Amino acid sequence: MALSQTQRRWWLGVALAATLAAVAWIHAGDDGTDDLAQPGRPGRREAARPQPGLGKEGGAGLRLDLLRRPPAQDEVGDAFASQSWYVPPPPKPSRPQPPSAPPLPFAYLGKMLEDGQLTVFLSRQDRNYVVKRGDVLDGSYRVESIEPPLMTLTYLPLNIKQTIQIGGLD
Repeated sequence: MALSQTQRRWWLGVALAATLAAVAWIHAGDDGTDDLAQPGRPGRREAARPQPGLGKEGGAGLRLDLLRRPPAQDEVGDAFASQSWYVPPPPKPSRPQPPSAPPLPFAYLGKMLEDGQLTVFLSRQDRNYVVKRGDVLDGSYRVESIEPPLMTLTYLPLNIKQTIQIGGLD
């Protein structure tokens, strides 16, 4: 159904009149008090609660100096400086070290000269040893020589010589 020009204007006028009547009716029922917070006067429901940040004067206690940002402490760098993602290759492994003997596990206790031959007393944890030249200790060490102030031992698995201080002859 097509409306003529006159009918269209009549319906637009009716719609405009209804809109204006609705606005007038809503505005007439408004007494000017809202529940919205307004500066200086709280709404009806919030009359008993104090507003955060406001003093008794209603805004005179607001400390705006606390809102200032402190100056930056860090140095500002160049945001457009060139950067490299290059990671250097790991260093080439050096030659493997030759195996070495463990530190001597023996502690020197004393020595004795008997019939021109030196006997040395050693200890290892709970065991005591009485050794002469040529003796083998625990299958790992051989006494090569006893010549004060040193005694020379050979670590048999690697054939490495080690010395221990035994002091001079008295």
